[in-house]
Amino acid sequence: METVKKFADLETPGQLSAFLEGRAAAHRTLSQYTTLTTLKKIVESGAWHFCRPDGMNDGEEYRRIPARCRQSLYFACFTFINSENMAMWGLYSIPRDEGVRITFPGRAWREWLSGVHTVREAGGGREVKEVPVFARDVAYMGRDRVGLYWNASSNKKLLQKHTVRALHEALPAGVKHYAWKYEQECRAFLSVQDLPDCRALVLPLPQRCLEQLQVTYGPYVPEDAVAEMDGFLLERGLRRGSRSEFTGLVDLKDLCGLCAHRFQRRG
Repeated sequence: METVKKFADLETPGQLSAFLEGRAAAHRTLSQYTTLTTLKKIVESGAWHFCRPDGMNDGEEYRRIPARCRQSLYFACFTFINSENMAMWGLYSIPRDEGVRITFPGRAWREWLSGVHTVREAGGGREVKEVPVFARDVAYMGRDRVGLYWNASSNKKLLQKHTVRALHEALPAGVKHYAWKYEQECRAFLSVQDLPDCRALVLPLPQRCLEQLQVTYGPYVPEDAVAEMDGFLLERGLRRGSRSEFTGLVDLKDLCGLCAHRFQRRG
């Protein structure tokens, strides 16, 4: 297939898929916003979970995934934004006093995913050998169906020539509403048949990849938790983390903390 380098020049779903895979192969960093608890599990197990689409928090996106893919496709989500994103801290680092961002250098991330792998069912169940992994950036589409969005570019030709269903068929779990565009998401995918009751697969994470992890502690993580996690990382030969650039700059108050309740004893 001819390689198309500009988003605005894409004319077929197949070209779009190849374009988004090419983008995934060029990112400088890939990050995931999560929690201290999850980070500790990743380091201790030396593995990463890939989940099925039915675990999505975006119901509309899930409904558009072809039914044939819902029980065989597993993926892990990353952002390729180099700078921190306060919205991402709020959405994916819950509870906020456990927020952490895990960042891979792009080269190390791609080396980890390249080739074929032996994966196992989460919880220590069945193993599946020789599973290839591929990565693809997410495309963003407006509800009004006037075009697909990629950064500041739009391409109306794709939706003029092809149905929305055709795009979702070509990019299962790869098209989201443009309201989520700020996430700038890249996804890594596994496809495994005949495991209908398996909700997640575990992909080993090589030690050399763990050693290149960059950890950023969220803006609300207390200092004692930072010190504890730094000690945990250093004991395993990994680098200590750094504080968020938003630390001390944003003062969020719980709703109940803004109210002054007065109680009156009866009788």
